[in-house]
Amino acid sequence: MSEKIGIHELAALCAANGIRRAVLCPGSRCAPLTLAFTGNPEIELFQVVDERSAAFFALGLSMASAEPVALICTSGSAVLNFAPALAEAYYADIPLVAITADRPAWKIGHQDGQAIRQPGVFDNYTKKSIAVNGDFVSPEKASAALEEIQQVLQQAVSAPAGPVHINIAFDEPLYALAAPSVPLPEKAESPAPATLSGLEKEELRALLAQKPRILIAAGQWDHSPVLRQALEAFASRYAAVIVAESLSNLPKEAPLVYNANELLRVVSADVRTQMEPQLLISFGKGMVSRVLRRYLSGIADLHHIHVDAGAREIDTYGKFKAVYATEPEQFFRSLTSEGPAESESFRQLWLNNSAQAEQKAAQLLEEVPYSDLLAYRMVCRGLPSGISLHVANSMAVRYVNLLQKELPADIRIFCNRGVSGIDGSTSTAVGFAACRRDEDVWLLSGDLAFQYDSNALWNAHVSKRLRMVVFNNTGGGIFRVIDGPSQQPEKLNYFEAPLPSSAEPLALRSGAAYFAAHDAAGIAAGMEFLRTHSGGAAILEIFTPAKENEDVFKHFIQKLSEQI
Repeated sequence: MSEKIGIHELAALCAANGIRRAVLCPGSRCAPLTLAFTGNPEIELFQVVDERSAAFFALGLSMASAEPVALICTSGSAVLNFAPALAEAYYADIPLVAITADRPAWKIGHQDGQAIRQPGVFDNYTKKSIAVNGDFVSPEKASAALEEIQQVLQQAVSAPAGPVHINIAFDEPLYALAAPSVPLPEKAESPAPATLSGLEKEELRALLAQKPRILIAAGQWDHSPVLRQALEAFASRYAAVIVAESLSNLPKEAPLVYNANELLRVVSADVRTQMEPQLLISFGKGMVSRVLRRYLSGIADLHHIHVDAGAREIDTYGKFKAVYATEPEQFFRSLTSEGPAESESFRQLWLNNSAQAEQKAAQLLEEVPYSDLLAYRMVCRGLPSGISLHVANSMAVRYVNLLQKELPADIRIFCNRGVSGIDGSTSTAVGFAACRRDEDVWLLSGDLAFQYDSNALWNAHVSKRLRMVVFNNTGGGIFRVIDGPSQQPEKLNYFEAPLPSSAEPLALRSGAAYFAAHDAAGIAAGMEFLRTHSGGAAILEIFTPAKENEDVFKHFIQKLSEQI
């Protein structure tokens, strides 16, 4: 067969299912896909050479748009480079649609180039996958395949959203596509959002009355005003404690606890016991604080229920009892009724101690010498209002959590905390900024994460309004402060990988402006540079001393942990 039937229709099918953006990686075996997508005016295209970076770039596009994004590559090892971002998307509920070209089945295992076993290769990290032979012998065969692909595409956006994989084998010739002639399958109607049944509401109201000390763990979420109102109304009605973190993106003025990680270090054992909740309600993705996880896991009679539209039984604390398959806003609104609130004593105990812990931390921060901790505080204080802030994993997200009150009130915070790896943070931010070209997007990253993802800037889509702050402490500073590696200093190099480096060559290669800071005055000048620079993307690299960083942070935690 000299022409590929139904491939133009594949691109059109993607567009009909809400895919408005696609990331194309160069290659030959994917030529039919490239021709189909470049010929579809409804889909905006982004070309990224490195498949690993491209997948995280697509993750950022989807994160910014809240829409599915197609991700296309050639066959062989190129496909495997999608794995880290697809795993992140799977655990972060992000609808990536990986479309991978493949060799014909008869070539696999017979020493043909770029021929590996691709069908099902991502099955552990995708909601659904399909492998089809793209050399359809008739319009009828193409139509049947499109029907199956339609079902896969709909899985990407059904609750909970997540990645899917479409593997399509093509034989040569690759560069001729038949004119569109195959009708697209009709799109099935999305199921109505699940709601609590009458019986579930009765059970929950009885549970709330039986266990009045209620703690709500608000995990990672890009919260809507409607959810915030429902959550706050529920908390007020039942005198519940809301524990949140920077990635919860809840308003700071709300009566909630942002500093549980520090609070639980400060209070005495007796007070911690008095603060123990009877009922834990969790929603959103996981919390960063290990201190909070340990505390909740140690409460013997804790009753944990999880709210998740996908009905996933998430047992983070070893106390799981039930999952309620509905959206969080619907859950909290359904249970908020008129009437007097429960006793405020439990909530006030948390809020009063949180305020004291916050005051103590603020006093200690005023005494911090030049270090990562001081640098992060200065940067958080100097961020502009109204930005989207991306944060790398490891120490960066932990510093931002610690310094939550220093941040502007109206920013949105994002982080790859599905898998929580350091890889791909920069590429995700670059993709996010490429989708929101008219907005300021900032990234805070450690040097190891930034260098690991150095190809993030190797594309033509780096937004002029992207600002990157790289904290260069010569390696993985987190290993100096967590238990285990820090107790084995003779082997620390193998954990933290101290590789002297600078972001300046990457800035030069990508055309980004660059500013280096080595002290507090330099940080202040660098932040002013980033806020006022208008000529394109820009990087501020802050150099800090690794050993002093360790001493300063440990001293801060030690003083903070002294009981109030």
